[in-house]
Amino acid sequence: METTRDIPHPEAASPLFRTEGLGLDFGQGEGARQVLGKVDLQVRSGELVALIGPSGCGKTSLFNLLAGLLKPSFGRILLKEREVAHLRGHLSYMQQKDLLLPWRSVLDNAVLGLELAGAPRKEARARARALLPVFGLEGFAGHRPNQLSGGMRQRVALLRTILCRKEILLLDEPFGALDAITRRTIQAWFLKVWERFRPAVVLVTHDVEEALMLADRIMVMSAPPSAVIKETLGVDLARPRRAAAPELIRLREGLLCSLEQN
Repeated sequence: METTRDIPHPEAASPLFRTEGLGLDFGQGEGARQVLGKVDLQVRSGELVALIGPSGCGKTSLFNLLAGLLKPSFGRILLKEREVAHLRGHLSYMQQKDLLLPWRSVLDNAVLGLELAGAPRKEARARARALLPVFGLEGFAGHRPNQLSGGMRQRVALLRTILCRKEILLLDEPFGALDAITRRTIQAWFLKVWERFRPAVVLVTHDVEEALMLADRIMVMSAPPSAVIKETLGVDLARPRRAAAPELIRLREGLLCSLEQN
């Protein structure tokens, strides 16, 4: 059963979306394998939630259910308290790999999502060009992906994601492939971008420090099989946060303890 600690603002508004007992089985009959148990998740508008847990616990499968790439075996998804089959059309989904097309420039990679959604090319390019300075990409519009650092490639991928103007972002370990110094820099930059646009974000991470530095709430998933969200930890601390702050150290100890008990 899920437990809850230190969750700020209990009077907060109802969730933008939530799941009730959402689960996934792979296979049928005696060979069926349950990947996700009954997952209860809720996220409010403008909130940044981190999802953390052991490898193989189904974090990416949960994202695929929300995005409509997989069909739930049981449970339901609600958007603004209305049951829906998935959140497709209301979310953008950014995976760990930047998935930039090597033959397209920074600008043309950034507008790919808009083009696929049917936006006029001229309008899409104008919108992307206006945001290049915000994403630290001014002067790089014509560069190809192989001319960029790993951190800059992730900025292009996030620009492509943000440009779609969805109210929900699913980020699946977007900074996991970066070295520690670059990751810390990109995290600080990402917070500034998030504070400007304020989508609801669910961030999958294996990095305890990343979860603590970025999230409003951290949801801990149990070990597989039949993983569920077993605990929710609120991080009611002002940003930017200092890793050495006593309150953050206390939260880190509690989170590590929860993960070790999986």
